[in-house]
Amino acid sequence: MYVLTDIKLVSTLENPNCPIQLAAIRVNEDWDTVDTFSAAIGSKDCPIQQEDDLHPSCCWETDAPPSGETTEVLHAFQAWLVPDDILCWWTRVSKRVYFRLSHADYASSKADKSIFLSEYLFGWLFQQPCSVGTPQKLCMAHGIQVPQAADDALSNILTMQALLKGIGFPQSRLYTPPEQWSKDTPAQRGSPTFRLLYDPETRLLHRSDCDCLPEARYLPGYTSFRVPIRRGYQACICCRREYFEALRKRNAEWISRADYPFLYSGNSRVFHTKSCPHVLMIREIRYTFHYDTCARSRRPCKLCRPHPHTPYLEAPKSTSPVSPAEVADALKRFYQAKQDQDDIWSQKGLTASQRDRALQLTHPGLAFWAGAGYQTFHVKSCPKIAGLSQFRGFPRYRDAVQAGYSPCRLCKPTAKQDIPYSIPITSQVRPGECCETLAQWCSEHRLLFQHDERYFILRTAAGKWRIHMCLRPVQLEHINLITNPRCQTYHVQPRLFLSLRDTFDYIIHHDKTLLKRVGCSQIAPRQSEDI
Repeated sequence: MYVLTDIKLVSTLENPNCPIQLAAIRVNEDWDTVDTFSAAIGSKDCPIQQEDDLHPSCCWETDAPPSGETTEVLHAFQAWLVPDDILCWWTRVSKRVYFRLSHADYASSKADKSIFLSEYLFGWLFQQPCSVGTPQKLCMAHGIQVPQAADDALSNILTMQALLKGIGFPQSRLYTPPEQWSKDTPAQRGSPTFRLLYDPETRLLHRSDCDCLPEARYLPGYTSFRVPIRRGYQACICCRREYFEALRKRNAEWISRADYPFLYSGNSRVFHTKSCPHVLMIREIRYTFHYDTCARSRRPCKLCRPHPHTPYLEAPKSTSPVSPAEVADALKRFYQAKQDQDDIWSQKGLTASQRDRALQLTHPGLAFWAGAGYQTFHVKSCPKIAGLSQFRGFPRYRDAVQAGYSPCRLCKPTAKQDIPYSIPITSQVRPGECCETLAQWCSEHRLLFQHDERYFILRTAAGKWRIHMCLRPVQLEHINLITNPRCQTYHVQPRLFLSLRDTFDYIIHHDKTLLKRVGCSQIAPRQSEDI
């Protein structure tokens, strides 16, 4: 017959799994009680409890004494068992503690077989809303009346018995090995608790509100991307962008804690340095200290170019002023974009969608383009651009890679085609602007400012800005006081402007957007703040 067995364990300084009570119930085919055993255990690590400290239902059903040392209790339990008994445990910890005590006290066991009910019940309840958890949680989820709550072994066994009866679990299931079951909690489409669902048929991860999911079928549900990324699930197009953002965030955190200079993936023949943007898209990152270890079976990345003397901790790159050649390139792209837009507007016979698509590609600040539904990015001159729509542009090679796209094998874009500085297409040349003009605009917006012959510095609630007054196009430098409140070093903005009016409008728009993101609407700094 089957015997539901449990040991009450407590944690002490000397023993994290100290037993204080042993209880068991022998049941028939309908899970009804045939006989009961319950006793308190005394040991050197944990003294025996008094009879008043136990639950009132914890009493002896045999002629053995109500309490005693560990050896006496184990021998009494072995005398209570019969040779055909099969011990049914819920957790493996209780079984390990029981057999450890039995071997230590030389108590021969009459019950040689043991099973774990949790493995059988989880497989039986699979594909139901609540299929894993403790007996108490499962009873509550399935509306099963449980006995009076008490923190003892006998109360746990009675809860197990009520659960087996409530769900109608047949004992014939115990004659064969347990069914294979998933540890994931199943959920249905539209679940408010699990925002991600995995469809095993299509092998794709979806949002819970995705139209591709079946209506009346339970699927493994997840609250975050952590487990799906670890298991290597592929994301549906509905949540692909969020999936890649979570992957990049996880990899960035791992890389920041690692001191290894070289990284690679087990499925790739290329290895990288820590600063390479390609490593942010690796699902399974591996590390090594030695260059030769990677070079034996892999080739160096063509973007980060690792070498044997790569330092463990790379120094941050310092910002340099815009060179005259970069200014000339930006002006050339700006005037070329103006000319391309004029040509597009002068063409006849173009539909509105064709005109919008052509105008998108004339953006002077974007070098690489990707189409909706594809995972590759291209340069503007690539022949494959003609078959794409709903473009997404990137100014730098690493921005496209970090967004989850791969370089096209036809046009073969490289980092040498990056656009570090661009001039907005709406920028205009406005004569007659000077420091007094900027001072008047700052006074209208109640912004703190100061200036000399070279720089005009203004302060908002989100940052500090420095404008080079002697340079045209206007070069702008910035300190972000939201993300780096203690920073004192300016960094060059990747945009150039043809007039001070455009520069000031960009500052106001930039800081309003940043403050709205953090939940603040006041752009002017407090008068007590120092510029």
